[in-house]
Amino acid sequence: MVEATRRRLAAGGCLAIVLSSTGCQEAGDVTLEEARSDLPPLVEQVHEALVSELGVSDAPATGGTLAPGPEAGTCYLTTQSYRYPELLGVDIPLDEVRDVVADVVEQEGWEVGEELDIPGGFVGFDAEGPGDVRMELRTKTDSSLHVEAVVSGECERGTLPPP
Repeated sequence: MVEATRRRLAAGGCLAIVLSSTGCQEAGDVTLEEARSDLPPLVEQVHEALVSELGVSDAPATGGTLAPGPEAGTCYLTTQSYRYPELLGVDIPLDEVRDVVADVVEQEGWEVGEELDIPGGFVGFDAEGPGDVRMELRTKTDSSLHVEAVVSGECERGTLPPP
């Protein structure tokens, strides 16, 4: 189920590897239950790869959040978050970051792209995944890692504990 969920999600952020339903506006067929069980391990995998392969600081995770989604029957979920003092793409070359992320996501059928021209002084790249999903990875004043997704299911505003 983790692999299927990954394929229906995308990423973006402030090296926010932010995984989200395409366009972040409507829920795909990822349920709240799937997202709560499958997304935190995906974030953990990418975090562990950044720490072990690039020497990024092993920062503790903060908890996630839940909020009602943009449409009835949807929920906006943000998983645990990791914040790093290293500027990925600046302190650590973007090509090295891209290679590490590719090693994790290409196993799931993603194609990692080249550097993007992102307005606002951001540095980053993207990846295209199965099922018309997109990942964008960017950094500016700090680097962080988390997952955001609009999923199907009802929820109330609240917090999720860190893993």
